[in-house]
Amino acid sequence: MIRKINFTGRKKIRRTNVRVDILRDAEGGRFFNLHLDLSDLSRLPSNAQIYAEAYHRTGYQRYDFGSLSNQKSPEDRRLSRFSDATIPLFRVKVVDRTSAHGRILAAHDKIRTKTDDNEQAGIRS
Repeated sequence: MIRKINFTGRKKIRRTNVRVDILRDAEGGRFFNLHLDLSDLSRLPSNAQIYAEAYHRTGYQRYDFGSLSNQKSPEDRRLSRFSDATIPLFRVKVVDRTSAHGRILAAHDKIRTKTDDNEQAGIRS
């Protein structure tokens, strides 16, 4: 078994605690809903910021979801930088912004989405 050493002390956000749904609005534009359960990260500072990033290849969009103590979904969650044929992946980060440079306290990457057809996009075989 290969052992992994975590020098940074960064926590992992479990895959079961994050769900991203891609939906369409009345005009046909795409947006996403993010469902987070970060209750197992209670040891982290309550003022740590939560960010979600949609990305595909070199393009990405970042969204601010408030702090651990005050989670709030941003009003503008449109995926305007991605074409309709592109299904972006998502990452969620919990960042401590108290110092000059933000320190990532917890993260989860390569989150696959569910589309508006309720089929999981990009299913691995």
